Amino acid sequence: MAERLRYLGGSEMLFPRGDYRWVDVRRFEVVEPAAAVEVLASLVASPWYDHGYDVPRSDAADPGGRIHGPYKLDAIRASKFNPIDRDRVLARLRMWADLHGPTPQSFSSDLEAFVESVVPVGFDVWELPLLGALARREWGDVVGVDGFHEFVAISPGRNLLNLVVAADD
Repeated sequence: MAERLRYLGGSEMLFPRGDYRWVDVRRFEVVEPAAAVEVLASLVASPWYDHGYDVPRSDAADPGGRIHGPYKLDAIRASKFNPIDRDRVLARLRMWADLHGPTPQSFSSDLEAFVESVVPVGFDVWELPLLGALARREWGDVVGVDGFHEFVAISPGRNLLNLVVAADD
């Protein structure tokens, strides 16, 4: 199932110095397009999804921890993702960015442009909701103190996928 995806690379946007929040993006080509739930299942099965986000992003997959952000990987299923409107994604990330007071205008503009580029108009967007205490992994509380926000943007032709995680560590 994970073979349906080919990792294309990633990028991140770090908040200004002294702020431990960031937005991490992992891009994939969907080699074998399918229904959204199948593409999401392929993402969850991908070795690139097995990452705790409590260490810097690497250019190599690091599977084996069986974790994803604050959660045990076994607690995440494609069926748990909910569709979400792109505008709600942008608004939610704006609110999260300003959680401790407004960010500088120049950074706010750069962040908005970055998010808009990885959650393009016309893509279907899915959100991993909060999964609750039973899904949390050991030490999961060190990731996402100010929130763990995960969105998956899938192109209309189902041939591209962007995993967008916004959190802190």
